[in-house]
Amino acid sequence: EGRIDETGGLQCSYHGWSFDGSGACTRIPQAAPKGPEARAVRSPRACATKFPTLLSQGLLFVWPDENGWDKAKATKPPMLPKEFDDPAFSTVTIQRDLFYGYDTLMENVSDPSHIEFAHHKVTGRRDRAKPLPFKMESSGAWGYSGANTGNPRITATFEAPCYALNKIEIDTKLPIVGDQKWVIWICSFNIPMAPGKTRSIVCSARNFFQFTMPGKAWWQVYAYVVFAFTLPPVFLTVFQHHHIWLYMVSSCS
Repeated sequence: EGRIDETGGLQCSYHGWSFDGSGACTRIPQAAPKGPEARAVRSPRACATKFPTLLSQGLLFVWPDENGWDKAKATKPPMLPKEFDDPAFSTVTIQRDLFYGYDTLMENVSDPSHIEFAHHKVTGRRDRAKPLPFKMESSGAWGYSGANTGNPRITATFEAPCYALNKIEIDTKLPIVGDQKWVIWICSFNIPMAPGKTRSIVCSARNFFQFTMPGKAWWQVYAYVVFAFTLPPVFLTVFQHHHIWLYMVSSCS
């Protein structure tokens, strides 16, 4: 788990060795400035392994094979749905390191039945739990895709080895605007980092209540200014806490 140092190099967090983009060592802090130790920086034995990388839709992909450059170049990365580029949708991306294994996380993101209980009063409610009959639409070495019927309609797709997509479509009716179809995308890239530790990068998009999405619009600042003098004290306190939570989510984007 290194970092980018002050010179733009990749620095090991254990001994502080630094490397450039080609993998060549540029600094060994423990080495004497002259003599045999100084020459160790230029030794091939001091280099880091270089892997093919690709930047796509704001995400950095790594092909973990130092000899797989041609195959990596010929392989397209997993893509976010087109709705992420649609102005009718608001999007947000968060990243978290979770202290459980990749297998447990993949089971979690592939299981919509847990939402009403594990996320009670957040995105679900216990009294709304019901059977979710899913039908497998396609499967193979690449992964699988399936969907349920009814409202809401949930389409779940897994693209091996780490990409999970969930599309939720809700038919609803509002007093003023009438019938609407709300669409939510929850797409997660789940990367095993170490035994019992997984990094999840979650990209979400939705076409309703866009003003509640954290991000560059800073809607919460505007809302705070407008309503600060009209809200009762208790509700204002809750709103301020919600305001802070949105900043925390934004900082992870």
